[in-house]
Amino acid sequence: MKFYTCLTVIGLFLLMCLSSCQKEKVCDVTNPIKDLPWLKEIKKNGYIYPKGMYRSIQQCTYNNGIDGFYIEACINCQNNVAFLFDCDGTVLVDLQGVTNWNSFLEEWNIKNLELIWTNVK
Repeated sequence: MKFYTCLTVIGLFLLMCLSSCQKEKVCDVTNPIKDLPWLKEIKKNGYIYPKGMYRSIQQCTYNNGIDGFYIEACINCQNNVAFLFDCDGTVLVDLQGVTNWNSFLEEWNIKNLELIWTNVK
C-alpha cells in the first residue's frame, strides 16, 4: 500500500513540475520571435531604420491585458524611436520624436514589459 501511495505522490509531483514548465502563450504562440513572421522580419532587418542599428523587442500588454510588442527601433539614436505593435503586426503607436514616454505608457496602460530580443551587446 505504501508503495502505491509513494508512486502516486511522485506521479503527481512530476505532473505538477511538467505543467509549470509550459510556456505561456503570447498572441496565441509560444515563441513570438520565431512564430510571428512580421516580428521575425523586424528582428532580422529592423523597422524603418537600417539593419545595423541597435534595437530591442519587448512583449507587453496594453489596454488592460491585450498582448502586444513594444519595439525600440533605434536605441542610442539622436531621438529615441519606438513603436507599439499589436499581434497582427499593425503599428498602434508611432513614437518617433516623442519626449514624454511616461504619458504614452499611462495612456495605453503598458504593463508587463519583457525583453525577448535585442542586438545590444
